[in-house]
Amino acid sequence: MLYETMRKTPRWFLFDLEDDFPFREATPEEVAAQWTAHMGILTVGGHKYYVDHYYGEDLEAPEEDWQEDWAREIAHEEGMLGGIDAYNDCMGY
Repeated sequence: MLYETMRKTPRWFLFDLEDDFPFREATPEEVAAQWTAHMGILTVGGHKYYVDHYYGEDLEAPEEDWQEDWAREIAHEEGMLGGIDAYNDCMGY
């Protein structure tokens, strides 16, 4: 799972300066403005943000995706412990 996340193409996002969490995808203007802003901090709607790459999951992904991710992760662990047959059993193949 971590490897899959690292392989994703990074996108520019606005990160909240207070909680260091991605807020939304940055516009091209915001990406360009980060290079001229004081210390790279942008003020949007009265909140302070910085622009950085985000390699994680899509912020708009449905909640159910985590269940599928965990099922694959558990199957991966089972496969490492018990071989390919254990992986296939866990995935329901």
